[in-house]
Amino acid sequence: MGRRRTPWLRVAVAILGPLVAAGLLVVGSFGLTYVRDQATYVSTDNGMVTGSLVQVSSASNALVSDVKVNPGDRVEQGQRIIVLSAASASGLPVQVRAPISGIVVARHANPGETVAAGRPIVTLVDDSVLWVEARIEETQIARIHPGQAVEVTADSVGQTIAGHVSTVGAATISSSAAATPATSSGPFVKVTQLVPVRIDLDQGKELVVGGSVYVKIRVG
Repeated sequence: MGRRRTPWLRVAVAILGPLVAAGLLVVGSFGLTYVRDQATYVSTDNGMVTGSLVQVSSASNALVSDVKVNPGDRVEQGQRIIVLSAASASGLPVQVRAPISGIVVARHANPGETVAAGRPIVTLVDDSVLWVEARIEETQIARIHPGQAVEVTADSVGQTIAGHVSTVGAATISSSAAATPATSSGPFVKVTQLVPVRIDLDQGKELVVGGSVYVKIRVG
């Protein structure tokens, strides 16, 4: 005669059995989704919004009298942004104007400083055409090619923006070039390199220059 289960054991099996089965189903579903996602996409949160940079400098050695802009300011083409002293034979102040419309991303000098000819004083970025530079691990770069569809998620716009891979840079980095040399105190250690990938956006959005974005490239 078979061994009879106690009532509490039968109740526990009746309650926990479906819960365990449901839990395994959920875990299996997430696992399958993860594997499929890894096979279909290359993703990174190491992406930044950027554009064409233009450096504004003095044509000759000069004293900076005033810098009228700061990083983050928007300027219009022809706007006066820098005042230089003794930058001309006449000794009159020279008004330096913005060569393009865009955003100030860097300020390299302050009033009272002397700058050499050609030394950048302000750096602008043309925000009329922006793109994303994503840094992808070299172990994944062979899966990425120009033309692949990309989903870019930016906090500044609160939604996903469509784009596509434009260029893959520094693709010639070898696996052995990015390793720390062996020493007497430790073994040879491989260091993962990051390869820049330019992503052009398929639609215009209010992106923040220098803002971080999450990038998801469809490779499968």
